[in-house]
Amino acid sequence: SRPLPSIIDFGKLLTAIAKLKKYDVVISLGEQMQKLGISHDMYTFSILVNCFCRSSQLSLALALLGKMMKLGYDPDIVTFNSLLNGFCHGNRISEAVSLVDQMVEMGYKPNAG
Repeated sequence: SRPLPSIIDFGKLLTAIAKLKKYDVVISLGEQMQKLGISHDMYTFSILVNCFCRSSQLSLALALLGKMMKLGYDPDIVTFNSLLNGFCHGNRISEAVSLVDQMVEMGYKPNAG
């Protein structure tokens, strides 16, 4: 049997598929990776959070964020921006504002970018 691709290779693959807006495929591959015993890293977690948000599955994005943090990964600005976009597109403005408050508490500085 051949060795499994590295997490870096999976990250590149997930990124390429996400750029094609095939979010369901990315999510499915992410689940298959776990079944194969391949642990996600910060990069693949962020890609998956983004795909859940872009496919209007915010509850799953938040669940994954919680899992990520339990494993010791601190969300980065990319992950937070995915969630903010998801909240705003889902018309969940109060949750977006609450997330910005949390980000400020964690030391992130909001910008208008």
